[in-house]
Amino acid sequence: MTVSNDNVAVAASRLEPEVAVTFDFTVSRQSDTVIKVIFWLTFAFFVLSVPTQWLSSWAGLEVGDKIALWMYTTFGVNPSRLSEQPWTLVTHMFMHGGVLHFVMNMLTLYVFYVSAKEFFPNKTWLIIFFSAGIGGALLQCLMNSGEGLMVGASGGV
Repeated sequence: MTVSNDNVAVAASRLEPEVAVTFDFTVSRQSDTVIKVIFWLTFAFFVLSVPTQWLSSWAGLEVGDKIALWMYTTFGVNPSRLSEQPWTLVTHMFMHGGVLHFVMNMLTLYVFYVSAKEFFPNKTWLIIFFSAGIGGALLQCLMNSGEGLMVGASGGV
């Protein structure tokens, strides 16, 4: 019995399973709602504190200084008043001392968020962010027990 090469090739193709190799380079993306809420909340605190100081110095309005002073003393961490104002361990992360401070913290926060969101779900990322911010404030209070004021998201970032 003679076997032709065409018959062998057909028989061999029936024996080998057909394997399709595909590559999926898409990454499931989480919603960016977390970073947007943190940004807009921080922006609201910023608008109520820093520009009011500029307005008062430019226009000579005392109300701007009073608003800014109230914002910083109510929401910034003061180590000597921490027992009276425990909420400042969280709220200080939304306050900033100036435009450059605000812009650099928000830019750094965004860069770290974009990098970390692929590895951590939103809830885990928030826990890490707030734990680091609170830990940074507590460490600052331990290092500086006197009068002083701490603001900014640097500890969380």
